[in-house]
Amino acid sequence: MTVLERWAEQGLRRLGRWLPVAVALPAPLVRASGPWTARELAGRTAFVTRLGDALDLAIARRLGAEGAALVVLDPGPDPAALAVLDERPAAELAGQPRPQVRRRPVAGQDAAALAGALAAELEAGRNGAAPAVLVHRLALPPGAAAGGALAVAPAVEAALERLYAAGHAAARALPRSSRVVLIVAPPAAGAAQDAEHQAAAIACGAAGAFARSLARELGRRGTTVNVLLVRPGALPADVAAAAAFLGSARSAFVSGAQLVLGPRPGGGEAGGRGGHGEEHAGAGGAGGPGPRRLLAGQVAVVTGGARGIGAAIARALAAEGAAVALNDLEDSERAAAAVLEEIRNGGGRAAFVPADIADPAGARALAEAVRAEFGGLDVLVNNAGTTRDRTIAKMDPEGWRQAVRVNLLGQLLTTEALEPLLRDGGRVVNLSSVAGIAGNFGQTNYAAAKAGVIAFTEQLARRLGARGIAVLALAPGYIRTGMTERMPWIHRELARQLTALAQPGEPADVAEVVRFVASAEGAALHGATIRVDGGMAIGR
Repeated sequence: MTVLERWAEQGLRRLGRWLPVAVALPAPLVRASGPWTARELAGRTAFVTRLGDALDLAIARRLGAEGAALVVLDPGPDPAALAVLDERPAAELAGQPRPQVRRRPVAGQDAAALAGALAAELEAGRNGAAPAVLVHRLALPPGAAAGGALAVAPAVEAALERLYAAGHAAARALPRSSRVVLIVAPPAAGAAQDAEHQAAAIACGAAGAFARSLARELGRRGTTVNVLLVRPGALPADVAAAAAFLGSARSAFVSGAQLVLGPRPGGGEAGGRGGHGEEHAGAGGAGGPGPRRLLAGQVAVVTGGARGIGAAIARALAAEGAAVALNDLEDSERAAAAVLEEIRNGGGRAAFVPADIADPAGARALAEAVRAEFGGLDVLVNNAGTTRDRTIAKMDPEGWRQAVRVNLLGQLLTTEALEPLLRDGGRVVNLSSVAGIAGNFGQTNYAAAKAGVIAFTEQLARRLGARGIAVLALAPGYIRTGMTERMPWIHRELARQLTALAQPGEPADVAEVVRFVASAEGAALHGATIRVDGGMAIGR
């Protein structure tokens, strides 16, 4: 932020003190820093509105294991599940005192009662100002399929009543910087479930738009709203891990997003990573509040890693124990040296590999250097990118080609060159952009290339899934980097206003998502595209 921009913001704040109408300025985002720990939700109160099956129990257990004070709002929870929560083993509590699970019998579709329960529990727990987490399961009523087609409308209405209740309660009772996570788990399609599947599909579509809208209403408070769409075959432990991530300060710039979770590629089980990863201790194994070291013993390659988002990703992966090969152009050596020094001072291992990955020879040189230095590869982050913004009428052919070569063809060439080094159970994370989803004025070249990245990700996921390699894309929005800071101020201001959080993200916000999806628990997001855009109003 420049001096002039800082003065402008200070002036707005002073103006708001005497204007007869409120000037709503965004709440500064509460972000976490440093390596991930087993107690990411410590100090937060987590509310779950259903406790009726294995998925509900896995989510509740994980939230409690991460350090949250747990409140069950289900009016008729499974007694066995409640007993499991009350008798959690000491190892799961990471050496902390055993908390009492509190319970209030509140129906998930009763908006007023739900809001009252949230407020009362936060006040009773003397935690009213601390961020809270509301995990709301959007479940169809029992027997929705039994009534055939006539049951669809009532089932949809009931599901949407639960949506309204969650939004109403969150808006009225949750403190600033809280998290709302909506869980949607439609049944598998089948002839005997046609009506139920139809109702679930409608409810799922409604939940996505609802979350994007609610995110905009709550965004200036620093509160985020996201949906977890659980496909048949997804492991409850993976859904619980994603819910805990979205409930934490690590997900500060992920809002209005719909994360689709399915089976792990290659039929992997929870806790496994092809022999190269370790299960998160706080989810049920022994562990303390210290670093998790999610990627201990692994090797990661980050292209475009000398600056901005790439440098933040390299630091984050190194903090989790990965050895990092930092790739960028030769003229980035000085910037890369600063990143290498930081990683090495923290006890990590890193090397700079200069190469132009938009050139086939450069991609091959990168692969050879990684083979010689590290022997193999577990995590590939295709981050390198550039912009050549012009309206297409003013764009010359070289401006078009450069954007396409770096942003899209570079990812294809790099992946092809490094694929033989990728170990089974690894990760490929491709950086796309919201411009690749919704387009953007003056960026036809960039938008086309980034849309191609999403299509490439889907194709690559089908091919590498058999080896247990999870492939996914991230679509950042307005992230404050050297590249975006060169944009005209009015363009940056417009981009800021388009976000639900009314502020830009930081490179670390993207790095936190990469850190999660690179871990063993990120495999369920195989083939997905995750928006990291603060709830921008454009696209789906």
